[in-house]
Amino acid sequence: MNAAFGLVLLFAAHRAFSVEGPLRPIIIQAEKDFAAGKYDKAAQSFSRVIESARSDPNARTELGNALNDLGEIYREWHRLTDA
Repeated sequence: MNAAFGLVLLFAAHRAFSVEGPLRPIIIQAEKDFAAGKYDKAAQSFSRVIESARSDPNARTELGNALNDLGEIYREWHRLTDA
C-alpha cells in the first residue's frame, strides 16, 4: 500500500467515526500534518492524543484512530516494530 492510498483510508476512517471533543482539534491538525508529509509533527500530535485518550473512557474512538494513524506513520518510516 502506498502513502497516498493509506492517506485516503485514514481520512475515510476518520470521517466515518468523527467525534467532536477536546482532542478533535489536535487530531485535525495531525491529519493535516500527515497529509503534508510532516510526519514528525503528526507523530507528536497523535502521541499527545493517545496519552490523553488513554485516561478518558469517553475517548476510545479517538484513541483507536490515533493509534492507527501513528502506526501508519511508523510504517512510512519503515519502523514496523514500533507500529
